[in-house]
Amino acid sequence: MILLITSAHIEENYEVRKEDYIKSIKSVLKFKNSFKRIIILECVSKDIEYLKLDKDIEIYYSKVKNFYKNKGLNEVYHTNTFLQSMDFNDNEKFIKITGRYFIQNDTFINFCENNSYDFIGKRSNDIYENDSSRRAFHTFYMSFTRKLLNDFYNSFLPNPNPLFGERKGIESYIYNYVVDNCNNYFIFKGKMGIMTNILMFWRKPPVIKKVLS
Repeated sequence: MILLITSAHIEENYEVRKEDYIKSIKSVLKFKNSFKRIIILECVSKDIEYLKLDKDIEIYYSKVKNFYKNKGLNEVYHTNTFLQSMDFNDNEKFIKITGRYFIQNDTFINFCENNSYDFIGKRSNDIYENDSSRRAFHTFYMSFTRKLLNDFYNSFLPNPNPLFGERKGIESYIYNYVVDNCNNYFIFKGKMGIMTNILMFWRKPPVIKKVLS
């Protein structure tokens, strides 16, 4: 099982993002023995060597640029392009974590390690208020095989319209694809053991809240 960490060093709040990435990598290293490889995929910058906090961390730089306005679509675009460019087996299993999130315990890691599903994810209605019917998976922390992600990507991307996906987040796209097309998936319940920063945009004014998902 391989841990894949995505990062995007954009200019907005750059120093804050750097601090968060360092904390995120440090949280990951506590569980490094659970993974045969730990890979950071940087999607914007060309120099993030400061994140090589351990000799076993591998850093790669995406060879494609952000095309979509939707950040989630861009992340899938970068991730799938990278995985297809590497010599991974189609059945290789990954846990993907979006940088700036912090692993608190190994509950989800252990479950993924001991179960052979093509996709393992958690519905996002656990942290979004008044949204119990939300058909979406968290994409900041999930497990998938290389083949599943590629099949998902090819089901609706690439799209020539950079505004594609603005009205529907990547969380809903992957939920609908997995539920409708995958026969070997698992919807994780309970706490995954990851601390998230959630923008509660429905609050007036919007606030950022740390939530253990």
